[in-house]
Amino acid sequence: MFTKVRLYWKTDLDPLHLVNGVHVRIIRLYVPVVFKEATGWSTPVNAIIDTGSPLTVSPKRIWQTIQINQHLSNVVSLGGIRKGIMLARLASIELAFLSTQKDFVERATKAYLAEDDSVPLLLGVEDLLTDSRLVCDYPRSKAFLQS
Repeated sequence: MFTKVRLYWKTDLDPLHLVNGVHVRIIRLYVPVVFKEATGWSTPVNAIIDTGSPLTVSPKRIWQTIQINQHLSNVVSLGGIRKGIMLARLASIELAFLSTQKDFVERATKAYLAEDDSVPLLLGVEDLLTDSRLVCDYPRSKAFLQS
């Protein structure tokens, strides 16, 4: 039996170009996710599915309350996420999605834990999309993960 997790599209117009009358869409694909905490699962937060990111990236406000299975690195410098350099530590964490059947779909994943809140919650390819089928149909406003 397949498990399906619904994803959500959010589209905005880029204000930088809109002032010149040029419509450039900023399209994001979101999924509600919960994290393993000491007393159970966290409240759901929306995460951006980022197929350009090899690993998940979590802002400090998210990861400081969750269980960390294992630290996999010391603090490292990451580039390409925002202007300048971001400091983060690689760790193993657990998260879950709510399936269309209302079951939790649990995943262990490697994630960069940012030292501040300047980055959004990004779900990368490794451990999440490598174990699931990602289906995207923007014109029909449908998207889902299937495993």
